[in-house]
Amino acid sequence: IQNQAYLKYAEQCTKQLLFSDTPIILETSGSTGDVQKILFSRQKIQHAARMSAATFSYDNQWRALICLPLQKVAGFMLLARCVE
Repeated sequence: IQNQAYLKYAEQCTKQLLFSDTPIILETSGSTGDVQKILFSRQKIQHAARMSAATFSYDNQWRALICLPLQKVAGFMLLARCVE
């Protein structure tokens, strides 16, 4: 059941990335201080994902293991790179 909940949340995040213009609120990891919530536009996230693809020369043939929480910046960006 827990895996199903994660997959449903991942699907919601993917739809948000692809179709929503609502700002996305993500949390920092808190590794350098308190966890903070940050507001991102979909366009900024998509731009960052495209820049990562260009920098690391990966394409749609690559596969990624998303093992980080999607509520956090790092996990959500992994998903964004996969979707982009």
